[in-house]
Amino acid sequence: MKTESISKLFALVAVIGVAGFTPTTAKADDTPLGKEMDAISASLKGLRKLKREDDRWTASAALIREGQAACIRSMALVPKEIEELEDGVEKTKALSDNKRLMGLVLAALCELEVAHLEEDEDKIEEVTDKLKDLKKEGHEKYYKDE
Repeated sequence: MKTESISKLFALVAVIGVAGFTPTTAKADDTPLGKEMDAISASLKGLRKLKREDDRWTASAALIREGQAACIRSMALVPKEIEELEDGVEKTKALSDNKRLMGLVLAALCELEVAHLEEDEDKIEEVTDKLKDLKKEGHEKYYKDE
């Protein structure tokens, strides 16, 4: 991998790890949603351990698939901040937008898997940037306490 790609991937992993990529104000592992977000983070953190392995590309893709599975499970869960909104249009819009964002995260994780299988470092860098942007958007909209 290019040094810049590795640096961006590590930065993403660090941001997700430190913030827990969790949409709750409680500790990440205190909620079912937090546990799924931790699983996504763990799958991405595992990528840095594989950077020197001979089979790193396929092993990385397998780790990313674990993150995809956690993302799919998380889509069935409602963030605490949205759950606490009064029923109505705003809550419905927030629920829909949260699903949109998680769908985009899932799509980006799929793109990241393909990039690893194709050993495409430029695409890995591009998708890593996309994941960081999605995380930022979601946290700015719904998770202001972090």
